[in-house]
Amino acid sequence: MKLRLLSPILVVALLVAGCGGGGSGSAKISTTDVAVVDTHHVTITDYNTALAEQKSSLKDAGQAVPAAGSSAYSTFKSSIVDQLVQQAELGLEATKLGIKVKPSEVDARMVQLKKQCCKGNEKKYETGLKQQGYTDAELRQELQERLLEQKLYTNVTKGAKATAAQVAAYYAQNITQYKKAATRKVEE
Repeated sequence: MKLRLLSPILVVALLVAGCGGGGSGSAKISTTDVAVVDTHHVTITDYNTALAEQKSSLKDAGQAVPAAGSSAYSTFKSSIVDQLVQQAELGLEATKLGIKVKPSEVDARMVQLKKQCCKGNEKKYETGLKQQGYTDAELRQELQERLLEQKLYTNVTKGAKATAAQVAAYYAQNITQYKKAATRKVEE
């Protein structure tokens, strides 16, 4: 599972968190867990897999992985845990709402993706997977997660409607929440 943040997903996560998405029936954390979300265990194996994928993604993009022990590396590792927790929360919320992705939906998206990237050529598809560091199963899992996120976003936002005037009025009424006091950096 390659981890990427999508802005609609952030909105859903915030809405879920605001609605008490943490749950009260949390399971106990074990020595093989990095986090527990309600009853879902985020394991060290999940974390190590995501860490390796993120390092590989940075390398493929020509970016350096932060140096081990640095504050940037701590932030890097922490963001991976945050993303794994977010995925677990979204999965739990989807279950609560009865939202599912059918294998046929993933298959349809795979056909669409193969046509789009490889003009339906299976050999080009296999080569592309290898170049991106994916297996077919990982890509299918990634597509399943994205489809689930899209369905969740649609479900959560279906009744949300605001005109530009309403947004502007809300902003004007709550402007202090959007202002930041002046600061300056002082070196010691």
